[in-house]
Amino acid sequence: MAPLLLAPLRCLPWLLALALGPAALASEGSRPLALQALGEAEELTEELTEELWRAGLPGDLPELEPECRRLLAAFADCSAALTGCLGRRARPVRLCQNCHLHYRRLLAQYGHIVRAVGNSSESHNCAKSILTSDRLQIVVTLSEFFNETWEAANCANCLKNSSEGLSNSTVEFLDLFNKSLTCFEHNLQGQTVYLSPNNYTEVCKNCNETYKMLNELYNNLQRLNRGGAESGHSSHLCIDVEDAVSIS
Repeated sequence: MAPLLLAPLRCLPWLLALALGPAALASEGSRPLALQALGEAEELTEELTEELWRAGLPGDLPELEPECRRLLAAFADCSAALTGCLGRRARPVRLCQNCHLHYRRLLAQYGHIVRAVGNSSESHNCAKSILTSDRLQIVVTLSEFFNETWEAANCANCLKNSSEGLSNSTVEFLDLFNKSLTCFEHNLQGQTVYLSPNNYTEVCKNCNETYKMLNELYNNLQRLNRGGAESGHSSHLCIDVEDAVSIS
């Protein structure tokens, strides 16, 4: 019986009829015997189908509808692009400023899947087929991972309300941060690792103004963030800003 499990269930009655009484189907004179064999095969098929479903093993797994396959492929592409961006921007941390477009595309694609329904009465609901048809629910798991990562990074606090780009204050902070680093590098160029107090004094004197502005802006961002200013979110500053401060 094991090989029969590989056949579509709709073919099993005829296959079983042949197995139960192949001679019965050979001629017109044996039609009653053929019908009896086919009836027995149908009963056995129903029992087998019930056992397969009880075991969680549907015998005839349908292919995804073309539209559902397209939605799944698009989500997979968005997931790969966002994963690559997060990995490349992990150190120094530049997740929010460089990956927000990838994240928005992923959210949009997941939304397309959630709202998708087949066009014909025989079409499977794409949302059900893709999201909840199996125990692992890979697409749901991936979506939850990206959402949790984005929230843990507090990227919303670096972006405008609609997340279409960095907030003005974040752009200003990153600009001052880059100017401070450039000043440090310029004044330390050609110096040994162990600097004398005089060299430290020179760096501080030349870069003090820029660094002071950076520090004041950071403190201001913290105050604005507690009130949920530009981004509409409160709590920590986004990871890009926090990491920049730890470097500087």
